Amino acid sequence: MHKHEVRGHGTVDDTQHLSALERIHGPLPQLMIGDIVMIRHKKSLVRKFLRKVTESYWDHTALIIFTKNPEKGYSSNIIAEAIQYQAFDAWRRGVEVHKMDRYLNDPDRYDVGVKRCMNVSNELRDHVRAFTLMNVDAPYYRLPLADLALASISRTIRKFVLKRQRFTCSGLIQKAYWNAAPWERRHMFAFRDLGDSPIELQELVSPADIAKSDACEWIWNRH
Repeated sequence: MHKHEVRGHGTVDDTQHLSALERIHGPLPQLMIGDIVMIRHKKSLVRKFLRKVTESYWDHTALIIFTKNPEKGYSSNIIAEAIQYQAFDAWRRGVEVHKMDRYLNDPDRYDVGVKRCMNVSNELRDHVRAFTLMNVDAPYYRLPLADLALASISRTIRKFVLKRQRFTCSGLIQKAYWNAAPWERRHMFAFRDLGDSPIELQELVSPADIAKSDACEWIWNRH
């Protein structure tokens, strides 16, 4: 535990402002818009199965869309994430905005790491955030095959189906970077093998793909 002297007041614990996970892994670096938050759910059998299948320590991802800045009154880092609370609850799933603290302050239930796409301009980061915010409340996961089949044969159904974007947690991040980047640089932000088509790439990317990808680098709590 780190302490420093304060005149007239003895020693002060300089870790008091840290979250529970920062006390374990060390202070977070200064985060940036577009940083990728890797999350591990410790008490979920479904997530445990997902980690086993994908051979990954991580099972969920989120995106930094606003950064902590106490001087400006921003007391927390804000994330966007595509989440699913219950398998059959269509009314409580999709892209939502939360404080990152919900994960950092509960080490019994979560572990957290952070990756960053390097050599990214502030303009591109703003575009990543804009894409993400435009899709808040979009439903979770991709369209069922039956819907796609109907959309292929009916213009009316196609307009209805395709206007409702859907995301997995990692698909949201892949699509945000893919759509924000200029076409000639999109390959730099592919978190999955480019052997997939661009559409498949955006739909199939997993937390394991992002964790293992060289398109982004670990800046905190690598696994």
